[in-house]
Amino acid sequence: MNGMFALAGAFAVAGAFALSAAINAIRWGDRARSRRLLVIGFPLAVASCAVLWLAVQHPNTNFRGNQGFGPDWECDILGKGGAQVCFRDAPNRTSKPSAAPN
Repeated sequence: MNGMFALAGAFAVAGAFALSAAINAIRWGDRARSRRLLVIGFPLAVASCAVLWLAVQHPNTNFRGNQGFGPDWECDILGKGGAQVCFRDAPNRTSKPSAAPN
């Protein structure tokens, strides 16, 4: 899950840079540049908060799928902080087994 925290940090750094550049543009009286940077900075700050919230609320979320296992495998994480366990799906048995001939 370290990747989610790194992504949130990257969004936060980019948002902070854009917002600080917008403040500098406001000080110099460049309205067009300040509006552009504010339009860029606020969504980056919101994205940072959203990714951080996802990383904290769902620490065991598997964003990488079955990690090399085929579609007939089911992977799950056991408990909080537990290991990932993968097992084959049980075959769907809709018909009854036929009786052995006499």
